[in-house]
Amino acid sequence: MNRRALLKAIGGSATFGLAGCTTRRSSRGTEQNDTRPETATTDAGDTTTDTGTSVFTNRSFDVISTECGAGTNESSASFETARIRVTGTITGSDSCYTAKLKRATSKAGTLTVSIQSYKRENDGPCSMCLTDIKYDAVFEFKNEAPRRIVVLHNDTEVLNESRE
Repeated sequence: MNRRALLKAIGGSATFGLAGCTTRRSSRGTEQNDTRPETATTDAGDTTTDTGTSVFTNRSFDVISTECGAGTNESSASFETARIRVTGTITGSDSCYTAKLKRATSKAGTLTVSIQSYKRENDGPCSMCLTDIKYDAVFEFKNEAPRRIVVLHNDTEVLNESRE
């Protein structure tokens, strides 16, 4: 067999296999599933929730980057009076994975955020590497943000933190 032809084929395959390893994906509120807490609307049009539950006024979720990495699962949160920002990295099985906000609920002074990694449909060839998917999520509340946050990655707790 011709070694040059073999080396060209291997080099081309490796380059093609790594293509798309770094990308930026973004989504806003419309692609999220069940991200609002259970609420009721009063005659005055105000939204109410169970006692001790903060009311969402706005939320966003953005995938900042996806790239081959070490398979990191971590998250951190910053608290403001009526806002909580969550940043983190969730693992995907290959480069065709991205992340979405699966659910966000606010009950009894705790914001529980569930992030899920999933394989994109019809995304073409994928690199076989653990993928670090970096995300940024912001949750704004009507009055005061919850005092505690719990973050789940694929149903596994990665953060449980209280406001000081």
